[in-house]
Amino acid sequence: MHRYLIRGNPSVFQAFRGGTQNIAAKEPIQGYERLKEYYETAQDSRFDHLLYSIEEPSTQTYLWDVYHGSEEYPGNIFYVTNNQTAGKGRKNNKWVANDSTLCFSYSYCVHTKSRSSSTEYFKELAFLPYLNGICLVKALPGYRLFLKWPNDLYGVSLKHSELELKDSSKIRKYSKKIGGILCESEEIHGKITAICGIGINWDQAPSDDFMDIQQISEDGSISRGEFLKQFLVNFEKYQPLLKTARGRKEISEIVQHHWMHSDQSVTVNSPDFKNHKFKAKITGISDTGLLEVESMYGSFEVYPDNHSFDLRSNSIIQKK
Repeated sequence: MHRYLIRGNPSVFQAFRGGTQNIAAKEPIQGYERLKEYYETAQDSRFDHLLYSIEEPSTQTYLWDVYHGSEEYPGNIFYVTNNQTAGKGRKNNKWVANDSTLCFSYSYCVHTKSRSSSTEYFKELAFLPYLNGICLVKALPGYRLFLKWPNDLYGVSLKHSELELKDSSKIRKYSKKIGGILCESEEIHGKITAICGIGINWDQAPSDDFMDIQQISEDGSISRGEFLKQFLVNFEKYQPLLKTARGRKEISEIVQHHWMHSDQSVTVNSPDFKNHKFKAKITGISDTGLLEVESMYGSFEVYPDNHSFDLRSNSIIQKK
């Protein structure tokens, strides 16, 4: 197995499975020319290393291996693969992908000793999945993409009219899953580090229950490399918003513009609350990054780490 280092320091990775081959002076990998072009022209990229492979069991697992096995902090890493054979989902779920899927992970230093407020970086971590959602939909303008709480990307087929897309209940009815986001964090070498993994059905959905990117655009397909370039452009643009309360409020507003939950009535079914099962309406995102719901019993905040959203039953359910 070979991992190709498009940008960065090879010595950071050579101690790990398969090592790396530096291809910076060679022809760009087919389909990823625009991604390489971005890294050659970016002035202040937040990523120190860019890796690519034909196949990887899990980009998420590999990046954690790099961090756990490094004697010094390796910096921020962006890693994309064509084929992921043992991908990770939330709560240790498996996410199996093939070459019809686009998979990538990146690492991001959230907190260093120079930042003293733990409350602030916890909020930053809570809003990181929302930031990823924004970067995904902004990277694909004109595509019929919508965000599902807490970490999924959904699409609506072209057979449904633009008028129908103005009704969030119809979006929920007609949409199918296209991709997902996984964000994990840990303290390594004295720094709070997040690793985010994203998987997208690119060329072919795995079954009729899902959709792929090619099914939701009238403008033709975008290359994987161009998409990743646009994802990174938007990451650089919106990432600073994570650092302040005003910025996180802006993230919340952008997310709610692109999500499928506006004024959605749901059933909350969770022993976390005094009344285990009750009707509620989604009202937004709190300043700590939690889902806000309003019911006859008052206002509540729902934690994404131990709850999931079942669109079929229109329920928020505690994960086992």
